[in-house]
Amino acid sequence: MKKVHSLSKKAIVTILLSSVFGAILVFVAVCCGFTFIPMIKMTRINKTACYREDSIPSKASDLIELDTGAELSYYPASGENRRKYVVICPGGGYVACSEDMEGRAVANEFNRLGYHAFVLRYRVGKECSGFQDPLQDLAEALYYIEMHTSKYKIYSGLYALCGFSAGGNLVGMFGTDKYGYPNYEGLKKPSAIIMGYPWISPTPQNTWNPVEAIYRTAINHSGASAFLGKNYSIEDMCVNLWVTPDYPRTYIMQGDSDSVLPVEDNGDLMETALKENGVEYVYERCPGVDHGCGIAMGTSAEGWLDRAAAFEDRYWYQEEFIPEPISCEEFLKRSDGVICGACHPEDRGQDVLDMGGDWVRIDISCPAYNKDGSSNYIYEWKKKQIAGYAGQGLKVFAVTPYPYDYVNWGYDIKDENDLLEIAKMARFYVEDLQGLVSAIQVTNEMTEPQFRAPLTLEEAKDFIGMQLKAMYRYRGNILIGYNMSATDFNFATKMDKYNDYCDYIGIDLYLGCFESFTSNTGFLLAKEWVKLVWESAHRPVIFTEFGYLSAGERLSEESKLALLHKYGAEGDTVSAAESYAKAHIISFIEDEDFPPSLRERLYLLCGRDEDALAKLLFGDGSVGISYAAHLYTELEEGVVLKGYPHTPEGQAKYFTDFFDKVLIPQEMVCGAIMYCLSDSERCYVCGQADCPVETGWGVLNGEGERKKSFYALKAAFGKWRAASTERGKEE
Repeated sequence: MKKVHSLSKKAIVTILLSSVFGAILVFVAVCCGFTFIPMIKMTRINKTACYREDSIPSKASDLIELDTGAELSYYPASGENRRKYVVICPGGGYVACSEDMEGRAVANEFNRLGYHAFVLRYRVGKECSGFQDPLQDLAEALYYIEMHTSKYKIYSGLYALCGFSAGGNLVGMFGTDKYGYPNYEGLKKPSAIIMGYPWISPTPQNTWNPVEAIYRTAINHSGASAFLGKNYSIEDMCVNLWVTPDYPRTYIMQGDSDSVLPVEDNGDLMETALKENGVEYVYERCPGVDHGCGIAMGTSAEGWLDRAAAFEDRYWYQEEFIPEPISCEEFLKRSDGVICGACHPEDRGQDVLDMGGDWVRIDISCPAYNKDGSSNYIYEWKKKQIAGYAGQGLKVFAVTPYPYDYVNWGYDIKDENDLLEIAKMARFYVEDLQGLVSAIQVTNEMTEPQFRAPLTLEEAKDFIGMQLKAMYRYRGNILIGYNMSATDFNFATKMDKYNDYCDYIGIDLYLGCFESFTSNTGFLLAKEWVKLVWESAHRPVIFTEFGYLSAGERLSEESKLALLHKYGAEGDTVSAAESYAKAHIISFIEDEDFPPSLRERLYLLCGRDEDALAKLLFGDGSVGISYAAHLYTELEEGVVLKGYPHTPEGQAKYFTDFFDKVLIPQEMVCGAIMYCLSDSERCYVCGQADCPVETGWGVLNGEGERKKSFYALKAAFGKWRAASTERGKEE
């Protein structure tokens, strides 16, 4: 028999130790694979994910060296319009700046989305004495940009921040009360913070992988500690620890396969902090996406910057920014001289040109699109009409819909969601009508109950204001503003929080047509109103409507009594019949012979409130226009400017003197649009052909023939232009 040799104890120990050591090596190799192979793979993927070579700008349009030593590169969006801007902070672990993949390529994407873009090469590595140096660089960049808003065609105070990796940490910290924008005097809160795979917390978290733990400690903890300097703890750099309820709304994109900054330690932590503090945010936790992917082409995150920009843009109408003041000189440059024109030209553009006008003012009168988002066919027809006037060489002054226009198309103008849609529509108007209209007025005469219904005066102010704010940043070359009637001379003062969003303030004035004055008192009143608006708003003034009636005789008592009897009133005198009508107001206005348009207007303003209907119809001074005048188809007694009878001759004299005494002497008046070019076939309020209240305003009669006032207005327009040109030469 062969002798079997047993292993010695020493051999057994050697084998066991070798096995353990081998297992450790395998385990370490596996750990290294889990830790570093994704990083190696990442470098290959990022070559295609981050950018297209042909889409990166070859060089910046402007390169600025800041006083801190940081460098700012400017990449403008196309077009001449002013825009919001974004400051981009590339990543690089605070030891470098990845300016190509996370700078220029990203700037190109933001340019495509309508932003002017600035890429910040902040101080890193040995350039820094502590983590607040990059924060100082970002603040200095914002100060510089805000000082040069005109140069870069941007809106002051309206900006977003976008950062990647360490740049995400930088922009994240800049949003905090502890270390960010509130510590730099004059800097406004970012409209949004956009983070790509951000470095949120350098504090290492627990992991089963010892290699990853060592890596995290060496790179995250130790590196951050060195970067922080001696006077700070690691927690100072943890963005999630400094989030407060006032933190800017935030958009985060990070992949669940991030091999450099694990998503659990970064994006997830930031989401928890935002959620706990009630901050609005979106978090894209993208499957299979690794670190350093930039714009993430070809990954599950592709298009994330588009989505982030849409998120930032969601509340554009509420964003705080500083509107730029406009002088009369600047206004006249943009309007190409004083505005001279006519309302409601009704396809008689050549008559406007022959009259010496170059502007026409028309109502849009309907929403641009329906509640289901489909195009409104009337709006499309209006656009064609506007294009027709523009084709004749006329500038178009468009008026957005009245509140009741939206109501008639199914919008609830007291519902928050519908009001948001109306604000969006206001922005749509200035974007859609670029090149077709030269000025826009937000609705019309909200000082008048009949026009603002069903809104109160306070609601009407906000209805105007939200649309002005929505339009302002997107208006391009279009001049925007609002107007008021003489029923509230202090309306511009009441609109003080919205006046800065205007390029002009409009006044509608009809001296001697709805009120009685001597000629001197009336013209003096008009001049004082202009001064009041200028002192209240410091904006150029336009008479968006002015005019004088060329007809309007009083009715006899017999004629009035016959009308009252026709509508069912009883009584032997006008007074008695009116008393009967007031006591039976519903049946009176429901009579089959009662003017249906007048009935509709009364119900719009008063509903079925009998007392209110009686007061409104027969007059008690509560409205600017007397509805008794529409009832009887006459002007109120004594309504005339002394020395200017309601005849074609009196109308012509009024136009001449109105320009000489009110418009030409006041430099702050930059435009006047007469109401309206032609006499109307019917009164638009009551629908009656024989009602002078809204039918005799034209410089053309019903047959299109030119009145004496046509030639008086032509001369006045010419005189005003000459005076304005001469004044400009003197200045």
